[in-house]
Parts: sequence; C-alpha cells; structure tokens
Amino acid sequence: MTDGDALERAGLERCEAVLVAAVGPNADGAVAAARSLTDARIVAIAESDSSASIAHHGADVVVVAPDPDLVETIVDAVVNASEADDQSSASAASQSG
Repeated sequence: MTDGDALERAGLERCEAVLVAAVGPNADGAVAAARSLTDARIVAIAESDSSASIAHHGADVVVVAPDPDLVETIVDAVVNASEADDQSSASAASQSG
C-alpha cells in the first residue's frame, strides 16, 4: 500500500485539515501525497529541523517535534479523537433515526 492509498481511504475530500507525519528525508513525499489528494490545509509534524524544511515546501503549517515517539503519539491522538468523533456521530444519527 502506498501513502496515497492510505490517504485516499481516509476520505480526505471531507477534511478541512490533514495531519501528516513528515519524518526523515522522505518528508516531502508524505506531504506531496496528501496535497495531491486534497485542497485541505496540510499540517506536517516533523521530527527535525531538516525534515521540517523539506516538508515546508508543500505544507501549510509545519511543527517540529524532535522525539519520533512524540510524532507517533500526536498522530495516534488525532486518529483516535477522529475515530471517537465518527463513532459518536454515528451513534447520534442512529438514535435520531
């Protein structure tokens, strides 16, 4: 599976902003994959200043989190919050319908 496949399955056409883990020398690849699939704002979480400068070419916002575990924690937290939001929206819809 490519990054683009995962991003496409995430339903980016409905997003206002997309969080991308921009790690290592291929940071621009993750940002470019997201940019090719959506017009939403791209927020890149980079592990270093060099990754941040690479990601900055395509991202609207770049945040540097020097600890790779912190990058993973941030992305996991956003994904979990999004999934919880989706579940509560589905639950509310089923109760009203």
